[in-house]
Amino acid sequence: MEFLARVNPKYLAAISLFAAKNDVRYYLNGVSIEPHPDGGAVIVATDGRRLAAIHDPEGMATKKLIIETPAPELMKALKMKSYQKFLKPESCWIAERCAVVTWDGFEKTNGGQKIVPEPFGTNAIVTAKIQLIDAKYPDWRRLMPTERSEKIESLPAVNPKYLGDLNAAAEILGIKYPCVRLEGRGETLSVIARMHAGDLLDRFIGIIMPMKADPIPTILPSWLTPELKPKKPRVKVRGGELVIGGDMEAAQTCPVEEAAQAA
Repeated sequence: MEFLARVNPKYLAAISLFAAKNDVRYYLNGVSIEPHPDGGAVIVATDGRRLAAIHDPEGMATKKLIIETPAPELMKALKMKSYQKFLKPESCWIAERCAVVTWDGFEKTNGGQKIVPEPFGTNAIVTAKIQLIDAKYPDWRRLMPTERSEKIESLPAVNPKYLGDLNAAAEILGIKYPCVRLEGRGETLSVIARMHAGDLLDRFIGIIMPMKADPIPTILPSWLTPELKPKKPRVKVRGGELVIGGDMEAAQTCPVEEAAQAA
């Protein structure tokens, strides 16, 4: 059996969260896996409103391919923290019609040759049927900003569900205390998401497209914004004169008689 790709199981599971569901653009209902020019593989998924991509330096892909979103049985194996209490899922091997998840310790060399798994061998945690999607995946790199904005921009309105997906992805990736950095580039441009977690800081990137929404004139709601009331002048009598104002040395003064007439 010829395997077309091999990726980190958790990477594939996390990125799959961002794939479309039942979209007429059928190629978005899957996950793209492609070789990286510097080695490894890149896993990408998008539904047109948000996107996630991750570089797996230990992975491999013989060509660009799109696989259907993993079925529940395969997804469960991809997210598995351990197998039979002490075995850790290490790789997901992708063939034309099946995917094989193998446990750690199986990735060994034998005379310089990489040992590939048998679909139902002793090292396979699960073997699941998959289907390749015959289509060209969109050029997702065009969405990537080429440079950072020099000034601090406010974040645009976004769908909060997409922020929840970032947290779900972080949990799958095994981040104990998820921390996501959001970077805005203006009210009409996408939000960039990076994960503060070791190697993932330089491997994972998320993009959330903005929603149309009216601008908010104030940072606080009206019920929380105190009304500005004019301050009452401070008045003191000093040397037969009224002293008005907070600074008693530089305050305006007037005779008591004039103050009485003004009253």
